[in-house]
Amino acid sequence: MLAESWRLHYRSPAAKWEAHGLPIGNGRLGAVLRGEIARDVVQFNENSLWAGSNNYANGLCGVADDVFDTSMHGFGRYLDFGRVTISFADLDESTVSGYERALDLRHAVAYACFDAGGVRHQRSAFASREADVIVLRYSASAPFGCTVRLESAQGVPSRVAGDTSVVFDGVLGNGLRYCASLVLLECDGRSIAHGDRIVVEDATTLALVLDAGTDYALSAVAGWRGVNPRPVVDERICSATALGWERLHDAHVTKFSAVMDRCRLRWGRPVPELDAQPTDVRLRRYRDGAADVGLEQLAVVLGRYLLVSSSRAEGLPANLQGLWNDSNDPAWGSDYHTNINVQMNYWGAEVTGLSEEHIALLNFMEEVAVPSRSATRAMCGPDVPGWTARTSQSPLGGQSPLGGQWVATQYRGKRLVRPPRLRALGLYSR
Repeated sequence: MLAESWRLHYRSPAAKWEAHGLPIGNGRLGAVLRGEIARDVVQFNENSLWAGSNNYANGLCGVADDVFDTSMHGFGRYLDFGRVTISFADLDESTVSGYERALDLRHAVAYACFDAGGVRHQRSAFASREADVIVLRYSASAPFGCTVRLESAQGVPSRVAGDTSVVFDGVLGNGLRYCASLVLLECDGRSIAHGDRIVVEDATTLALVLDAGTDYALSAVAGWRGVNPRPVVDERICSATALGWERLHDAHVTKFSAVMDRCRLRWGRPVPELDAQPTDVRLRRYRDGAADVGLEQLAVVLGRYLLVSSSRAEGLPANLQGLWNDSNDPAWGSDYHTNINVQMNYWGAEVTGLSEEHIALLNFMEEVAVPSRSATRAMCGPDVPGWTARTSQSPLGGQSPLGGQWVATQYRGKRLVRPPRLRALGLYSR
């Protein structure tokens, strides 16, 4: 494939998070960048921040789907973690020209660049799997000032720690502990703590390290809880800042591109003139029926990129939205839909050289089998062997009743009895 076909690129900031935001992720920690100019907002997630009760299950066969309880003490839902906001002083958006933002799918780095008032601004972001943090960098050809904020999407207050970091800590209603830290990695200007934020002055380069975590553990035996996340996050941040931006960047690019280079697909004849067009322009053209082989190939590359970015062997598998979610009430709880969706995430794993990403799904299945076995016996009878997975699964061992009225079976003694609705539909003759 041509080099251009490894990029998503646009000539304006994203109007909506989901439509044109650029996702980065390291399999655990992720963010979406919209590329705003004067006030850059980086929304981020960590894939274990979940509402819900441990091992929640509705064991009734035939219950209506509208009783699906995604509350803090029900089945639950995947939650938004927070936002990093960089507000630039004296940056007049009316003077901006030459704007471009892009996501390099081979190297997993998001970029934005533009001129404003005769000053060249360049920004980049990546989610390092090696250091297990997100790194943000802002630079300009003349000194700038900005305000750096870190905000929790769960409403807990942030606090500064010295003049170089902002943190927050909290506990969900289900007892899950969580925390986040944002630390200045490089700054050639002055940084001053001011309330719950950091004010940067006279800088031409500013780099930040972001991390977040919870005390979740993928272990049914441990009650889905592990260690206090604060020391773990602090250690990762400390290790990352010791490396510096250049070493973090180079290690990330080298490792990610090696994974992406395992597979190359080629069909038809891509047209360089089309590859150079913004992605949204190409999509509109393609929807109108025009041919674009390069765009089709780009879709394959994007699919592989998203899987690598939202799944890794030692963590949770990709959920309904990978790991990116800007809502505390996402569609379907952003859960694990076992009727087809979670499988679809991994269709390309084995055939495109991403076998190790499959391990996360296999480990998840092994752990949720423990509460699923209990729920299956509660619904079907104490002597029923094995276990079944319902339509929706949570990483807290929760199962939903979704789809139960269509596919669930009940055992009474040794005689298999089909649910009445299935018999009424004529799907079973006995």
